[in-house]
Amino acid sequence: MDALGLFKIIERANKDTFGKAFRYFMKYFGGSLLCNRFVQGNLAERLVADAICSEGLRVERLPNKARFDCDIETFGKLSIKYSSDKDITLHNSRSTNKDMKMVDTLLITPKKWYLLIISSIEAHGVDLTSYLVNTGDSLQLKRTILTELEYIGYDYILDYDLKINKKECQHKAVNDIIIDYILSQIHAEE
Repeated sequence: MDALGLFKIIERANKDTFGKAFRYFMKYFGGSLLCNRFVQGNLAERLVADAICSEGLRVERLPNKARFDCDIETFGKLSIKYSSDKDITLHNSRSTNKDMKMVDTLLITPKKWYLLIISSIEAHGVDLTSYLVNTGDSLQLKRTILTELEYIGYDYILDYDLKINKKECQHKAVNDIIIDYILSQIHAEE
């Protein structure tokens, strides 16, 4: 399957659960606490995989795999990222970042989904390397590329308003839920 085929599947896929679950997470937890960011990413990855599966494709989730989050039947591997503002972190390194390569990525923002296929972006004459930034311990994509893609009429942009109000976020720590669960299990065994 090519990029257009995958984009059509993403367009058709049932994204209701994605929207409800992601809004719930953002209302109660959000991404401002560092401990919540991995859960936020894992939630987006799981919900996208489930949405694609709703269209009959097999999707192998690749949690904690370097650079890729899923392997989609007949398409291949894809990274899934959520970013609400600022530049987009494509990957973090455990030490000094030496990997300046971007991989095909589904970027979810509060208002749109962008299927960032490297070959398609380059086919539109966009020099992707001019938008990549090595921060020392991560590789980031300058957010200005989204404006450029909109301007040139990039093919794989999907309007999808998550209707997130950051001011309503309660900033609860996901870790507290895990700790409370563990403590309840320990007390139940006593």
